[in-house]
This record gives sequence, structure tokens and C-alpha cells, in this order.
Amino acid sequence: MLVDTGCSRSIAHVSCCKAWKKGIVSMTTVSGEDWQCEETGIVRLQLSDGAFTTVRVSCDCSEASCFEFIFGMDGIKALRGVTVDARNGVRFGVEKSEFFAAANTVVAVDERDFSATYDPVTNSWTAAWKWSEGKEPDVLKNQVES
Repeated sequence: MLVDTGCSRSIAHVSCCKAWKKGIVSMTTVSGEDWQCEETGIVRLQLSDGAFTTVRVSCDCSEASCFEFIFGMDGIKALRGVTVDARNGVRFGVEKSEFFAAANTVVAVDERDFSATYDPVTNSWTAAWKWSEGKEPDVLKNQVES
């Protein structure tokens, strides 16, 4: 198995596909070469906790690949992410992973419309909006600018 965050779609050897059908899928390899799979199929991806999902993959029936399965970003997203630890251990899903940022000193951000300060003693951030004319509106009227 190869975990490839540079690959948008997962690729499975045809022996891993539950059912596959003919259909040319063209891809570009990292070296810039054109490459084609002649089949597509469905695979079931299952975590050790039993959670699973299915992903449509390109099926490779050639012997050129050294991997039975290449996890692309579609499979990684379907399993809610991937973590690679310092010992190259790979874990899919985030149910047991914790991610955070911390600092030993006060960190301050001061922008045109907000400010934020990180306090290392309480390990927390405080944010404040800078309202026009110095007072917050009764109702926010957000707009998407085009």
C-alpha cells in the first residue's frame, strides 16, 4: 500500500476491486508521463474500529505497479484524514488523534478588523473584533463580495 497525497484518486490493482467495469481513465504521473487505467471499480475501506466507507477507484490490471493499493486524496478524505508518526506509522481517521498549537510566550495578532492574543498560562486564545465606528452592530449583515 502507498499513501500518496499528491494523487487525487485512489488506484487499486484489479484483484482488490469488488466489481469493476471497463472505462478508460487517463492520468498524469508525478514525472509528467501519461498513464491510463482501463477499468474503474468500488473498494471498501475499513478502519480498525469498524468504521468503513466505499470509494470509486481506478483499477490497474498491469504488473507495472509495485503496490496493490495507492491511497489517493479521495480515500484519505473518505476516512477523515491520515496521520504519519515519527516512526512512519500510518493511521487513518482522527478518532484518536489530537492536533494543537502552543507557544511558550504570548502571541499577538493585530489586524485591521480584529485582534487575537494567545496566553501560554491558560493555553487559550482571546479574539476581539474591531467594529467600525467603535460599536458592534445589533445584527450582522454579512455579504459575499464578488
